[in-house]
Amino acid sequence: MFVKDFYNLKVDEILKEYGKISFSQFNCLTCRLSMYVATIILCKQLHISFVADGARKSQLFAIEQNAMLNLFKDLFKEYKIDLLLPVKNLEDDFEEKNEFLIRGIIPKVSESQCLIGMPLNINDEEILIASINIYKNFLYSRTNDLIKKYMNVKIGDEYL
Repeated sequence: MFVKDFYNLKVDEILKEYGKISFSQFNCLTCRLSMYVATIILCKQLHISFVADGARKSQLFAIEQNAMLNLFKDLFKEYKIDLLLPVKNLEDDFEEKNEFLIRGIIPKVSESQCLIGMPLNINDEEILIASINIYKNFLYSRTNDLIKKYMNVKIGDEYL
């Protein structure tokens, strides 16, 4: 588990080293990053060069704000994969559903929904900054280690 060392830090250590972050935003960061690690590995194994993500700034999660999305896009670029964010600037669900309907797609959600994540308060820049710091100074190197370890493993040889 690439975050286990972080879980043993005390709150004052986290605050001093990375800044103020909520438990829910840390959970979102590590969860999304875990999904990205698995996605990059599969893309490399299957020779896929594009990935689309449904991230939307309007949902107010730190991981879906421009600064974090740019870091994630850079991570994918390192492995020659483009991370596409086609609905990033979509403001509301009504607009999104209409876009689907116009294209003949019934807008029924079948994805898993997280019950732990909580949106940011609108002006909570501190949590976004802490998320960036944790990603850059703690998670990034561990993420790359995992990707490099598994990206050349044949599918079925090992489980992630």
